[in-house]
Amino acid sequence: MRNEHEDLEVPIDDLQIAGVWANLVWIAPRADEFTLDFIRVDPREPRGAIVARVALSPRLMRQFLDDGEMSWQTWSESGLPPEVRGHDPD
Repeated sequence: MRNEHEDLEVPIDDLQIAGVWANLVWIAPRADEFTLDFIRVDPREPRGAIVARVALSPRLMRQFLDDGEMSWQTWSESGLPPEVRGHDPD
């Protein structure tokens, strides 16, 4: 994965270090930005909660998609069984 900011120090506080879990994402495109709502859906109830909302510029959204595809390809080469490598996860 490319990272032009490898030397960038980005602190994170103890309450955020564990991150959040999401099993659904909604993407809302606008002319000047994309908003991604990461949602945790309760498997036992028809409800969910937004655990993070991120607004991205179109340029950053393109980088996010490119880096995500590159990461998926790298992971799938070793993380998936041979019979499903190269196929979409759906």
